Amino acid sequence: ELSGLGAVGRYSPGECIGTDQRRVEGRPAKAHVSTSYVERQNLNLRMGMRRFTRLTNGFSKSADAHRDMMCLYAVFHNFIRDHKTLRCTPAESAGLVKSAMTIADIVALIDAQAEPAKKRGTYKPRQPKIGQAGVNLKMRHYHALRVLASEQDWVWLTQVYKTLRARVRPVRDKRQRLRPVHDLVSLGCRLMDQVDITDAWSPRRRAVEYRDGLMICLLAYRPLRLKNFAAMRLGTHLVEARGHYGIIFPASEMKNRVPYEAVIPEALEDRLRHYLQHHRPVLLHGEQGNLTPDIDAVWVSEIGTHLEAGALATRIRRRTEASFGKSIPPHWFRDAAATTIAVEDPVHARDSHLVLGHAGLATTEKHYNQARSLQASRRHQAMLAGLMQNNRKLSPSQGE
Repeated sequence: ELSGLGAVGRYSPGECIGTDQRRVEGRPAKAHVSTSYVERQNLNLRMGMRRFTRLTNGFSKSADAHRDMMCLYAVFHNFIRDHKTLRCTPAESAGLVKSAMTIADIVALIDAQAEPAKKRGTYKPRQPKIGQAGVNLKMRHYHALRVLASEQDWVWLTQVYKTLRARVRPVRDKRQRLRPVHDLVSLGCRLMDQVDITDAWSPRRRAVEYRDGLMICLLAYRPLRLKNFAAMRLGTHLVEARGHYGIIFPASEMKNRVPYEAVIPEALEDRLRHYLQHHRPVLLHGEQGNLTPDIDAVWVSEIGTHLEAGALATRIRRRTEASFGKSIPPHWFRDAAATTIAVEDPVHARDSHLVLGHAGLATTEKHYNQARSLQASRRHQAMLAGLMQNNRKLSPSQGE
């Protein structure tokens, strides 16, 4: 914490926590060996580029931007800027060019190597989505204004209503299609259990059914993003230690750059182990029965290759649509998890960001507000139930 250290601690150089000694051998020209050259070059970099200035916000925001800036500086330093000791540019002194270049020359070279710009198509402004509920609200406003200000002419508002009604498009309501987490888990378990009681299926179809059920169950318990869930690798992301499985993703592979670690639920450990030992090898043999080597993906397709994110999402949509009547994309499993926590355990609604792997509470704030509304409605319902029960107890005495 630097809040209480003051200027000395805040702007002091960082503390050295270790060194790495390595021997570098070669045959350097001793006439050109001098620390002055190195220090002069470091000074030139810091004085010529804002990117290297300490304690400022001028640093590069990405490695690509920093690399591009270094390239531009190297060209400027060697081909454009005159050096006092040489009385010309280093490129002129080395005989690479006959005269100093200009910024316009560099820009022309960049433009010459760039791909020609594609012709832009006709501009079509995006129409905002308008639902039927919004149009109905505008019509209610029209009727209210007719009553409140009857002396005004509101015919123009009816024309607005007709225009909006003609542009109405169905708006997808996610809440109507979401299912509780326990329904998703039941679906996955049902698919896996069906494999054991159906003997007419081929080994490959049994493996596909079991894989789909396991994917739905695991995604319901651990709602990862689709990109990470599809990219799981044995030994890298799905690891086993002391007889238990866990999921590990480094910060570099996560969307919010926060490392993710979670254990496989005990209810799924035996099912996961059964898939890895029995059904996954069947899928690796593919259609031809030849074992596919060097495939470390957890989710394997019917042809023995890595099951890509798009194909995985399609499988889950089809399974959920066949069971619930409406498809549920894999990303909606995250909304289902947060909504289930808000409904079933409103007190811990803010913990949903830990389940989803969010860095902060901003995304889960809507679920927290939903949980507070549910708590308030339940308290209100309990109060009404108590009042109604008291009225029933008092009604006989009042009748006497």
